[in-house]
Amino acid sequence: MAKEAYYFSHDSNAGQDPKIVQMISVYGYQGYGWYWRFIEMMREQEDHRLCVSGKYAYHGFAKALLTEPDNIRTFINDCIDEFHLFSKNGDYFWSDSLNRRIQLYEDKKAHYVDAGKRGAQARWGTKNITTPITNNNNAIYKNGNANGDPKEINSIKGKEIKGKESKEDKEASFKKYTDDLRLKYNDLNFDNELEKFHLYWSEGKRKLKRPRLALKNWMDKAREIRKERQDGTHQSRPGKIPTRYTRPEELLQ
Repeated sequence: MAKEAYYFSHDSNAGQDPKIVQMISVYGYQGYGWYWRFIEMMREQEDHRLCVSGKYAYHGFAKALLTEPDNIRTFINDCIDEFHLFSKNGDYFWSDSLNRRIQLYEDKKAHYVDAGKRGAQARWGTKNITTPITNNNNAIYKNGNANGDPKEINSIKGKEIKGKESKEDKEASFKKYTDDLRLKYNDLNFDNELEKFHLYWSEGKRKLKRPRLALKNWMDKAREIRKERQDGTHQSRPGKIPTRYTRPEELLQ
């Protein structure tokens, strides 16, 4: 099975348990550390038991706990026979207290999972609830959805793709419109005006809602100013930005 960090509950006053107190009175807090290390090793096992069969079983525990094999053999036997912290059957020993805590944890976890499924069933009206998939903050399920119809998932995916395509189509359409305007306003330095247009709308918090009309109005204003300059009727006040920059609302008409 895949390795992971397994959880088990640990009472904050575990050191006051009479069995633990007796063990500490003999082995000190070194024994207290050994005890919890054995609990951790048990939790990591699939059946939550440790095996002491084999010639060098105690050598492995001793290496993990940085002591001698005979010390570990005596400690385990005392935890079984004297302190009743562990139980043993044949070549295996375990902790009944740990197993009770694990079972309580698994029962709670199963309860929460079941409650989540029943809640989803009540909300979405489907009995086919498995693993939820998050999509735009809405819950979709691998084997079902709000109406219990798997086709709806494909429909939602289709809408997402359509939305992306729509954005790309808009960009391509605007580029084509820009190329058409280039021919219509060939009397202007079109690229220069286009650069000013993009620069203006990229600054600050301005939002361009109707780009085609805005671009056309921009070019019309540029043509108007160009004609006024040619006729000598254009008046620009010193220190002022040209009108087409100070009145962006004209671009949104």
